[in-house]
Amino acid sequence: MKRLLAVFSFTFLVPLLASAQDYRADEEDYAKYDFSHPIKYEVRLGIAGVPFYEHNMLDVCSDRRLQSSGTCDMNWLYRDCLGAGYTTGSMSAEFVFIIKHWLNVSLTVADCCAWRSVYDSVTGDFKDPVVCNTFTILPQVRFTYLSKRYVKLYSSVGAGVRGGVYDHEWKSGVALQLCPIGIMTGRRVYGFTELGFGTLYSGLNAGIGFRF
Repeated sequence: MKRLLAVFSFTFLVPLLASAQDYRADEEDYAKYDFSHPIKYEVRLGIAGVPFYEHNMLDVCSDRRLQSSGTCDMNWLYRDCLGAGYTTGSMSAEFVFIIKHWLNVSLTVADCCAWRSVYDSVTGDFKDPVVCNTFTILPQVRFTYLSKRYVKLYSSVGAGVRGGVYDHEWKSGVALQLCPIGIMTGRRVYGFTELGFGTLYSGLNAGIGFRF
């Protein structure tokens, strides 16, 4: 919980402090703005929790590994045991094209790795772990419905492709993502937090971005 609060504070406070140094009043903003070189792009880096698909595939692969090590008679007593599961979270990079002040399109690339240790129930020796890794390419459309001095509220939807290796087996499919609400705080440098559901992530996604 402390780590989550620290990330949340960093995401919002740092961009606000950085923006405050360059933008002190609306009149100064207008006077300093170079209309011949408007802001057209954004770069965003984010990290989220485990995607639902990744979490499900880790469980499927773990169960399959156990079944292969012993399923009947006395073999069941000596089958492999599973350790705790871990994940890197869904780490993403997004390049955004600003079409209108209320409409943006973007391309997101993301990667998530989850793994679980496996060990021999008799000797206690560690075996080849169960590893699931998913790479996603996701075009998205973002709609900004509230735009203030330092705060923007938005929603987004995306569809793309995903692929990965799940315990030595390759799988691919469609990637879908919906973000009903997200918030950005800051100006050229900003932080963001969004709530989303889909194959990319389910839950919160937070990070930092830069407009240019």
